[in-house]
Amino acid sequence: MSEVKRISVFMHGPNKKVDMVEAAHLDRVTAERDAALSDAELWRGRCGAKCYEAEQLQQRLTAADERADRLESGLKWESERNALLLASLTEAEDMLSVTSLEAGQRMELLEELLRDALNQRELSITISRRIEAALKPAERAKCERCGCSTVETCDDLGCGYLGAGNGAPE
Repeated sequence: MSEVKRISVFMHGPNKKVDMVEAAHLDRVTAERDAALSDAELWRGRCGAKCYEAEQLQQRLTAADERADRLESGLKWESERNALLLASLTEAEDMLSVTSLEAGQRMELLEELLRDALNQRELSITISRRIEAALKPAERAKCERCGCSTVETCDDLGCGYLGAGNGAPE
């Protein structure tokens, strides 16, 4: 802003000296002041927009930090949970291995017992057949001509072949 030329005027009365400004200088200073206020308002608007933008960015940054903190705590919780699950899974796998080993041993024992039982069954069947054969009554001789099993019956029929010794197998 440029200097304003002031004019001092002396008057009669309580205010003897009054400072005055020429109209041309007053108009120039008023225009400069208005331009400066306009520039200030423009800069205030720009600063306001920038401040608002900075505030918005700060809010987004804060929200992102909070989200990162939540994700980090969730990741830590998941990691601890996975460690517990892995320990449980390892323990279950060990138990399954032992159970599988025991089941395999039991299966081998059962297969061996089954083989023994089948062998004994075959032996038992063989013995049963021999016993049945031994206990089975002997078949009587039959006449080759008439089919009678006793000499009397053969003779009664008039064959007589069995009684003569010819009808019985030797």
